[in-house]
Amino acid sequence: MNDTLSRWFDPGLPPSVLPKLAAAIPGPHARRLSELAYCALLASTIPRRLGGEASSTELREDKRICRAVAHSSQTLSSLWQPDYPIGIISNNRDNAVFAAQIQWIKWWSEQQQFLNAARSSMATWAIRSEHEAEGNRFVSLLTREEQELVRIFGMPPISK
Repeated sequence: MNDTLSRWFDPGLPPSVLPKLAAAIPGPHARRLSELAYCALLASTIPRRLGGEASSTELREDKRICRAVAHSSQTLSSLWQPDYPIGIISNNRDNAVFAAQIQWIKWWSEQQQFLNAARSSMATWAIRSEHEAEGNRFVSLLTREEQELVRIFGMPPISK
């Protein structure tokens, strides 16, 4: 067992919450990141998205975050699954509402928790199913996502 996987391994996770097949893992993460890229780009196009009371500095920072999240999410999506059809995201009401209402600092806090749980799930699956090479790759991609977001938000992650 390598150090990366052992760090995130959680012996208390029940098998029902772990992935079943290595091939089924990249797709949902590629889609999640593509949708995030789409929503962030959409959010960047909404004038005065933060409301009439927001200062020009706050609006400029929000637009910077939107664009940076869109770019990094698009890049990370292609790392999860290079052949994923980028840009094929439905322009549905949920995405539009998300884009209009996203509060990036709150989202970042929730995303940190998601990334930690996902790494634990991946590491535990990899060790239990003897897929350590794939598990290490998946945990590394989730860690890279966290590092990109730390760079964008300038805030350290919640450590495990």
